[in-house]
Amino acid sequence: MRILLAFLLLASMASAQEPKRHWWKDRQWWLSEAEMGAVIAAATFTSANRCRGCTENNPVLGTNPSNGALAGTAVGVFAINTGLHIFSWHLGKDDPSKAWREMSYWFQPACVTAVGIYGIRENLNVGHSTVRLKIQRDWLYDVRRPQ
Repeated sequence: MRILLAFLLLASMASAQEPKRHWWKDRQWWLSEAEMGAVIAAATFTSANRCRGCTENNPVLGTNPSNGALAGTAVGVFAINTGLHIFSWHLGKDDPSKAWREMSYWFQPACVTAVGIYGIRENLNVGHSTVRLKIQRDWLYDVRRPQ
């Protein structure tokens, strides 16, 4: 009887040591997810409000995409990136290294942000209706202007 009682006590202590965490309860995960969503929304907004006569350079969307096509693509991109972000969180959540745990939160959203900012800057350089950025012309920011 004592052995059974000791076994039950040890089993209850082992299960009570650390509750299982989930990504949907993690505040830091939601902050990095919001960062991705904001960048994707801004890139979609600047693509939808391009200058008159300007064409889209994205081969997936075509030269003159509709707002519905832009919104659908943005939702798809956000869904894929959210799935990758969840996968990244699961890979890094139990890592003993704090650097790898932090990377599991922020590396994938940082990559999405870098690509999104490139697209936003390119769209603004073409001639956004409300904001114009002065960017040096080089091969990285090659855009098609109306003739």
